[in-house]
Order: sequence, then C-alpha cells, then structure tokens
Amino acid sequence: MKKFMAAAVLIFAAMLLSFGAQAEAAKPKVMKVGLVTARDTAQAKAFELFIKEVEQKSGGAIKGELFADAQLGGTREMIEALQSNIIQGYVGGAADLAPFVPSFNALELHLMVPHGSYKDYEAADKIFTSAPAMEMLKDLERSNMKGLAYWESGYKHITNNKGPITKQSQLKGLKVRSIENPGQVEALKMLGALPVTVPFPEVFTSLQQGLIDSQENLIGNIIKSNFYQAQKYLTLSGNLYLRAPLIVNKGFFDSCTPEQQKILTEAAKNGIKNMRRLLIEEDTQGLAFLKSKGIVITEAMEPKEVVNMRNELRPMQVKYIEKYDPKNGKEFIKVIDAAWAEWEKKNVK
Repeated sequence: MKKFMAAAVLIFAAMLLSFGAQAEAAKPKVMKVGLVTARDTAQAKAFELFIKEVEQKSGGAIKGELFADAQLGGTREMIEALQSNIIQGYVGGAADLAPFVPSFNALELHLMVPHGSYKDYEAADKIFTSAPAMEMLKDLERSNMKGLAYWESGYKHITNNKGPITKQSQLKGLKVRSIENPGQVEALKMLGALPVTVPFPEVFTSLQQGLIDSQENLIGNIIKSNFYQAQKYLTLSGNLYLRAPLIVNKGFFDSCTPEQQKILTEAAKNGIKNMRRLLIEEDTQGLAFLKSKGIVITEAMEPKEVVNMRNELRPMQVKYIEKYDPKNGKEFIKVIDAAWAEWEKKNVK
C-alpha cells in the first residue's frame, strides 16, 4: 500500500510539472517596444502595424506593447534596456547605435545616397540591402542585439535665411549647424559652408539670433521644432539620408521558435514598405504645411551639380567608411559607387 501511495504521489507530481510546463509554453511572449518618437509619427505607426502582423501570424504567441514619446527614457537608456532584455524591441538612428557598434558611424555621411526627390528610395534600398550593410546588422549581435531590418527616418534637407540653394557655390560662407560628427563637419567644410556645432535644443534660438544661418533636418523635425519660424528657404537636397535599424534583444529572439523567428523577420521586412509609405505621406503633408507658412521651397538641385558635389566628397566618404568599418568598408564603398554611377546614367543628360 505504501509503495502504491508513493507511486501515486510521484505520478501526480509529474502531472503537475507537465501541466506547469504546458501552461508556461502556452503563455504568450511579451515584446515591449520603446521609441523616442511620438505616437503620431510614421515610425510609431509603422511599429503598430509590425506588432499587429506579428500577433496575427504567431496566433497570439507573441504580444507587443508599444511605448512611444520616450516613455522609457532617451535613446541610450532604451538601447541599454534592450541589451538587458528589459525591453525587447527598438528603432533608432544609426548614430545612436554607433557607441555600441562603431561601424554604424559610417552610415550617416553627406551625399552617400543618390535620389531624385524626397519620394525616391531606389538607390537607398540597393545600398542598404547589400552584403556589407547586412554585415553591420550582424555586428549588433556582439552587443546582445539582433538587427532584423533597416527601417528609416528619411532624408534631411537644408533650410536657410539667405536665399534658395540650387548650386554648391551658394553654400559658401553659410553658417550651417552640424552635429558633433567629424565626417559631417568635414563634408560641410569641403562644400564651402561654415559648420557650427550646436546642440539640438539650442538650434531654434541660434537661428533666431543669427548665430547660424542654416540647418539640415527631416521635414517632420523642421515643423515640430518650429525651425520654419526662423527660416525662409528650404531646398529638398536630401544631402543626408538616415536609416533606423529595427532591433530586438538577441536573447528574446533566440528564445523564439524557428517559426516565430521567421514571423519577426518577415514582419520587419514588410515594415519597411509601411514605414516608407507613411513617411512619404508625412513629408508630403509637411511640405504643404510649410508652403502655407510662406516657406520658399526649391524642389532639388540639378543632377549634374549633385554628382559633382558627391565626387568632391567621395575621398571623405572613403576615409570615414574604412575607418569605422575596416572589415567591410571597401566593399561598402563599391556598393555606394555603383549606386551613384547608375543614378548618374539615368539622370544626368
């Protein structure tokens, strides 16, 4: 009888363990996502669609929670939280990731990506789906992060108080705000401008007081930060193109089943299309708003002028890309050169 009772206890205990394991397995994985941008931006809207797709295709096995408007802290705090698996997802600028992966410094240099308008992303896609660019995403794994895809923030355009900018010569002597990025400072100098490093919170006041004449920014930022109130002219130069990698915690990704990993990866790639569509809509609406406020908008510089400027900047690009990405830099430059050659063939008559 004692043996029977002992056996029954063991069977019951085993059943409890089994039920507990099944319950744990059935419990959905929660993917907390942090963003600095506001919930009404293209980036946040694209992330909401990403979460919806992951939830649907995983049958609810993965649930997403979006925290926008820097609810979880600034960029560095959120990246560190991602590394620690406090949050599981994040989209941010390549420059924000550079302290963790130096090769990302090579992604935000002037005139790296040719384009015909703010809606033109053909060359950008070719450059950022190339093998060297994808290797940079893999480099994130050394910092406990997994890069799923390159999303984007879009093109930065130049505003100023002096007049329309259609030629490089019109940049000469223009005091242009720059971030503390050696490559960007050097590029502005090479183009004839006078770069002035100014922290972002001080840009509006510096424009008002005439400490700087000009700044480069995304259309959305020009509006949200009220720069249009201190500037008269906008040239859709797209001189800086900003990619924003979609990353998740590596431990979280590794804990997913192969099917769930596939769902996350495919949803991230689909998110590029959603992000692009929403970003173009946002920029189109933004340009209409700026025009209504009396901003003089120059659509773009002549393609030949842009090619000449890029050729002038190429040695600088080579220097910094090889410096920050010694492993894949040479191949990455070949990809960028090929994109420019193809664009020039199509656009320069």
